[in-house]
Amino acid sequence: MASIVKHVFASPVDLLKKATASSRREDAITRLVAGLRSKATAKGCSAGVDYPPYDPRIFAELLGASKTRPADLSVGGRIVFEGDKMAVEYKRGSGSTERSRFTIAHEVAHLALWEVEKNLVPDAKPRRARSQVVERLCDEIATELLAPREEIIGNWKAFSASALSTGKSPDSLQMIQHLAEEFAISLQMAAIRFVEICKPRAGVGLLDLEKKVFVWCHFVPGRYGLLEYLLQQHGDYKRLLEVKSDTGKARIFSGSATYPLLKQEGRVPAEWRTLSFNPNLCLVIVKPRFVFDRQR
Repeated sequence: MASIVKHVFASPVDLLKKATASSRREDAITRLVAGLRSKATAKGCSAGVDYPPYDPRIFAELLGASKTRPADLSVGGRIVFEGDKMAVEYKRGSGSTERSRFTIAHEVAHLALWEVEKNLVPDAKPRRARSQVVERLCDEIATELLAPREEIIGNWKAFSASALSTGKSPDSLQMIQHLAEEFAISLQMAAIRFVEICKPRAGVGLLDLEKKVFVWCHFVPGRYGLLEYLLQQHGDYKRLLEVKSDTGKARIFSGSATYPLLKQEGRVPAEWRTLSFNPNLCLVIVKPRFVFDRQR
């Protein structure tokens, strides 16, 4: 009885490590997802399992969900019980197919963790733990399910080799766009996944040049200094305004967009590179350890 209690109240990460015979969190997640793929393949699944884009609905069914469907929810997704059956629901009109796919994959991760616990503790019943630890772990499992680490590395190696064979340097930003398309994931997820795995000391962000704000930004020290630096390069730094918002201080710009002019004049700073996907959005990757200081 003591051993059962120990397992029930063990950390979900520790349970996963035990179930996959892993000492590292990353290895445990990789082995869990690899095991799910093997089971799906053994059942005759190929498309959405053996090659990208991966279909999280297949894995939901594999783990016992009878349906995967949109629903009017106040949360991103959930698992509901209907008699002796389960269904995975995701928020209707969540904004994008990529967002819905990740939500389903996140719920699949909960199902997978339930199975892990059940295998270790046969009498355990499914329970939706909402702790940050569990939610973060499920996000990591979902990410591995949709964009496997080894495949990201393999794509980058092939991409780099192809570029070098033509005498060019591999373009990280082109690679991020390729990953987003290859795995049918959001640009943000592709950027974070690429930087974490292939450029662990770099930073990445997406600028909205029309609104003069970051849509999102990760691993960039002094992110607002980056925006200020752009204006200083063009001599428009006096147009910089600082305003207070509900989330603290945010910087906005008035006047014309600066980056297109910098690019046209060939004055893009050497510390960062960009790739524009439309006239208003600009992806930025920052070289390792370069800090955009407001006092620069």
